[in-house]
Order: sequence, then C-alpha cells, then structure tokens
Amino acid sequence: MAARGPEAAFDAERAWSLLLAQTALGPRYPGSPGHAAMRDWLRNELAAHVDAVELQEFTFADPAAGSLALTNIIGVQGRERPRKLLLAAHWDTRPRADNDPDLARRDTPILGANDGASGVAVLLEIARVLQVQPPRVGVIYAFFDGEDWGFPAPPPTWPPGSVLLGSCYYAEHVVPERPAWGILLDIVGRRGLTLQPEGISLGAAPHLVNRVWSAARELGHTLFQPQPGLQVLDDHLPLIRAGIPTVNLVDQAYPQWHTTADTPEQCDPRTLAAVGETVLRTVYGEPG
Repeated sequence: MAARGPEAAFDAERAWSLLLAQTALGPRYPGSPGHAAMRDWLRNELAAHVDAVELQEFTFADPAAGSLALTNIIGVQGRERPRKLLLAAHWDTRPRADNDPDLARRDTPILGANDGASGVAVLLEIARVLQVQPPRVGVIYAFFDGEDWGFPAPPPTWPPGSVLLGSCYYAEHVVPERPAWGILLDIVGRRGLTLQPEGISLGAAPHLVNRVWSAARELGHTLFQPQPGLQVLDDHLPLIRAGIPTVNLVDQAYPQWHTTADTPEQCDPRTLAAVGETVLRTVYGEPG
C-alpha cells in the first residue's frame, strides 16, 4: 500500500460538518420534507467522490401510511477493479420517538444525529479520502432508505416487518455488482462510544470482524472493545442472508436511541474519526 499524504487523512471536522448539514434538514423520515431534501443532498455529496451514482427507487405498501416512495443511493469507486467491498449506512430517520421518556413526545419524529446522520457522515468523508488515495479494491457505497420506518416482526419472521426496507430491497437487487464483503455503520457518533463485536456479524463472518478490530488495535482506537456484544437486527442481516458477509459497527447501548434527544450534542467529531480511520485502515489492507 502506498503511503498516504496529509491530504488523504480522515478529517474529523469535515465529517462533523456533514453530520450537522443533515440535521439542519430536520427529521428525514419517508414522506417528510426533510426526506426529499436529504435524498438530493446525499446524491450530490456522493457524486462528488465516486465514478457513478445510481438511485435505486422502490415502494413499500404500509397498511397505515399507504405507498411509500423510497430510494437507496448507490455509488461506486474504482469500477475497473475486479474485487469490491461494500460500505453501507442508512440515511432515513425514525418517524416517531417511541423510546422517549416523555410519553407525550413519543409520536414526535427524531432528528437522528447519531441514528442516521453519523454513519452517513463517516462514509462520505471516507469516500473523499479514497478518491484522493485509492485502495487496491473498488468500493461500493450503499445508503439505505427505510431502515427505521416501522416495527420489526417477531423472529423468525422474514422479511423482518416494516424495517430494513432498503437493505432488503438491495439484497434482492444487488447493483452495480456483488461485493466480496461489507461493513455497515449504524449509530457510530456518540461521545464516549464503545463498540463490541456484534453477534450476528460474529456468527456469519468472525474472520472479517477480526480484520476490523485488528485495524482498530493497530491505530490505538480503544473504543473498539474485544468482548462479544449482542445480536442486533440491522441492515447487515439481509446482506448476510443474500451471501454478502457484513460486519455491523453499531452502538449497542445508546441511551438516546429513538428519542427526541438524539441530537448533535450527543455526538463527537473524535468518535467519527476513530470509526472512519478504522474502516479506512481495513479497506486499505484489503488485497485487490
């Protein structure tokens, strides 16, 4: 791997500005003004760093809300490279604060600074770095819509209810080509974050989990802890079921999860940088 210059380093403040730009749009759940604005913003931001952007549009029939117009936003770098990795996050936000301690606010849409904006911000900054200093592999970026829309069905039901809508659709219609494996970022911006190996990822691809955690150790990022964590229903599950091994980087103990307190004040640029640098080290270490 060629040495990287300062211009190719992960910029924590740039990632932070990308997080704030998303929250400035307000809640970004399907059907909201913020959702429409976020779709255009994300498409334009991603297009600045990739070879091509594809809008994967689909609909979901919700019994209460009717037909939802949803869009996965897909970008690719290094189209000519035969081996590609997937980097993914969801870009929508929760339409209701169903975990809020104030019962009167539980129908209020959340801002999703951490649950939504943090993963998107880190991936966009990663895309900038990899554009400046390309790795040996191609990279597919998948920003999933409808992850946080409804409610999960009880296991072992499949599909898993009215959540993970974008990743389920992508897993059935993989574009532009099938990646070798992937990393999912979900809720990765909290101040004082601790990341544990997520249980479904460990069961499906322990060697890939080890690659990511080894990269974190090399960088001295102690927020990546070795103790195995919980199994989390998330966008990596449809990918794994479709034969794309995926490591889920997810905060398993976020106190403000699905509450109106999920605001930028909960997040930290240094956390975004630690996660972003770890993913970059992992991507740069992948053979072509």
